[in-house]
Amino acid sequence: MGITFGTISVFIGTLSGNATQAISIGGALALAGYLISNIAPLVDSLNNTKYFALFYYYKGSDPLKFGFHYWHWIPFVVITFIFIFLSIYQFKKRNLL
Repeated sequence: MGITFGTISVFIGTLSGNATQAISIGGALALAGYLISNIAPLVDSLNNTKYFALFYYYKGSDPLKFGFHYWHWIPFVVITFIFIFLSIYQFKKRNLL
């Protein structure tokens, strides 16, 4: 999960060029996901929003007891690769020389 939020922060950094902004937005997304995944089961109107938080997939399985389920780690892999490729594309687009 840390790698996924890290790649999101790297992508935001390639967009803005500001490290503080990239870290703060990435941290805010992680905090929002944590709050959504913990509050959504308690509030009926927010119950469908839990699927948008990565913490739902992180807490969803007990790998020591039940083994790994692909539907719990696929969102992390897909989001990580998407933001890696978007970061590389955006970084190449910037005129740094």
